[in-house]
Amino acid sequence: MKKYSFMLLASALLAGCFGDDDKKSTPLTEGSYAVQTVAADYTSSSVVTGNILGDRSVSQTILVKDKSDFTVNTYGKYLYHIGRYNTDSIARYDSTNSLNVAQWEYSTNDNGAEKSNPYKIVHVSDDKAYVIRYGAKTVWQINPQAENADQLVVDTIDLSAYNYPDSDFPRMSEAALYNDKLFVVMQRLDAAYNPQTAYVAVIDTADNTEIDTDPSTSGLKGIPLSVTNPISAEADNGYLYIAGRGNYGSDTGGLEKIDMTTFVSSNIINNTTFTSLNNTETNTYFHITDVALASDQHGYVTVNIEKNYDTLSSKVYEFNPTSKTIGQPLNITSLNEVIISDIAIDTNQRLWVGVSNETNPGIVVIDTDTNTQSGNRIELQMPPKSISFLSID
Repeated sequence: MKKYSFMLLASALLAGCFGDDDKKSTPLTEGSYAVQTVAADYTSSSVVTGNILGDRSVSQTILVKDKSDFTVNTYGKYLYHIGRYNTDSIARYDSTNSLNVAQWEYSTNDNGAEKSNPYKIVHVSDDKAYVIRYGAKTVWQINPQAENADQLVVDTIDLSAYNYPDSDFPRMSEAALYNDKLFVVMQRLDAAYNPQTAYVAVIDTADNTEIDTDPSTSGLKGIPLSVTNPISAEADNGYLYIAGRGNYGSDTGGLEKIDMTTFVSSNIINNTTFTSLNNTETNTYFHITDVALASDQHGYVTVNIEKNYDTLSSKVYEFNPTSKTIGQPLNITSLNEVIISDIAIDTNQRLWVGVSNETNPGIVVIDTDTNTQSGNRIELQMPPKSISFLSID
């Protein structure tokens, strides 16, 4: 396989690059959450950590930045701090050693380019992972154990065939792995950021070639979606669930289910599912903004009620992934009249709900067996943006 070392313009920022305050993090000794938080005015951000079990109060605040467009991904004990638009970098931390002194930090921009806007890193193994970049035409295969920038990028996968006419990028927004296949979700917005037909490209991770998911049909090889503007995806038990928020001024989003073996897709939520939540006179519509799976019988979606670009409120609805039936919204006092930024399932199959209200941000943990609150609400200083979990052996 050809190595694309010339593609990376990067430098490592190691221990000597951080201030004294940044060196005071406490190594983790048990399973923990890592939550990216962002100031309500978007002027700063930080990551908070705490225990998954027992007292879940925030134990430390780390990675304080004077920018807001960051997120976190995890792989085992490793935390990836991803700087998105106009930061364009990924830093990796060993949580059992230090959560402020990076093992490495590299730019995600191609040589001579800028604003690659990395969205996600997904691991195949300890030394093989893929980086999904919203502002680029290619997926990077990387070696997370690389000792320098020249060793990081192992290969690239060109998905520019999915660029919508007049748009420079396919706008990769999500990715998942299953049985040696990488599924890359692409929004395919036009130059004016209007949602067009979204696609999922399927890559054979053995040789990084794209799989034709429907050889009987000409054109793009990927899976066309019925939902538009996909922003969240979760794989569970051989199926990929994709939440599409749709256009901001309509209810064109939904939830789609893809068989990751046959590539057959089916719809679970569409623009007829929650029409009672819409108010066309005030231009208020529902949007599906997140999905989380506890099992193949038990899933959750976040439904936002939005007016133009403003979120008025959010609800979490149950659904059955197998029967595709939609249940009722969770009836939990802590989730009344809130705005929800992220939902995630931890290693104990509990649902974590990020409440991003400016005046009282926090996280509510739900027992998915009973749909009741588990433990005390986790109080935060800034609204949560993304929730991930670290496993400590």
